[in-house]
Amino acid sequence: MTKKDKEEINALVKRLQEESRKSTDVLVEKLIKKSEQKMEHYIGALTESHQHTIDAISEQTKDIPEIKRMVGIMFENMGKQEVNIAVLKESARDHERRLQKVER
Repeated sequence: MTKKDKEEINALVKRLQEESRKSTDVLVEKLIKKSEQKMEHYIGALTESHQHTIDAISEQTKDIPEIKRMVGIMFENMGKQEVNIAVLKESARDHERRLQKVER
């Protein structure tokens, strides 16, 4: 095998690796997007179910001031937790993007 043959083979291998990497990147992006959509759908269903529960609790406790106050505090804390979860999710996504850049 001549030096020119080796160079041609190396160039071909490099081109095939790049094509494979691009194809894999496209597939990974599609899977990430699909996964995020499923997660958002699941979270939406949980949120809706949670809201129905909250509405039922509110309806049953509307005439009891102490319970109403405690439920209000609980909902306020839950709202703070939802914000914290959103911040954590965005931080995790950002961290994942940074790791992907480092790995490349």
